[in-house]
Amino acid sequence: MTFCYVGILLWELISPIWLFVPRLLMIPLIGLVLLLFLGETLIERCMVWSLGITSGEILHGLIMTSYGFQLTIGERSFFDLLFVGIAFIILLRLTVATKQKIDVVAQTIERKLKMRWNHE
Repeated sequence: MTFCYVGILLWELISPIWLFVPRLLMIPLIGLVLLLFLGETLIERCMVWSLGITSGEILHGLIMTSYGFQLTIGERSFFDLLFVGIAFIILLRLTVATKQKIDVVAQTIERKLKMRWNHE
């Protein structure tokens, strides 16, 4: 997660044209896809996300300082990314839980309909 975050930030500096999606959405979306492979539970994903982009912010600051750029580590934009990423993780969890509940209700309805058709 750390190297993904640093890579995106360095790519953003090199590429004069950012992608078709704003930075505030692109970085958490890429992180969310990576988190699907790195964590199982909501807490694990939040921890990996928080630790990954925090260490990535520090590493990016150190890299930029070594090249002579003055960079503040932990600006408001960093915290925006942190909280948007956590919000995406929570939304993903809520979506999965809602889908599971809908599947259970659909299976119950299907089972009742089969029982009714078999008894008639």
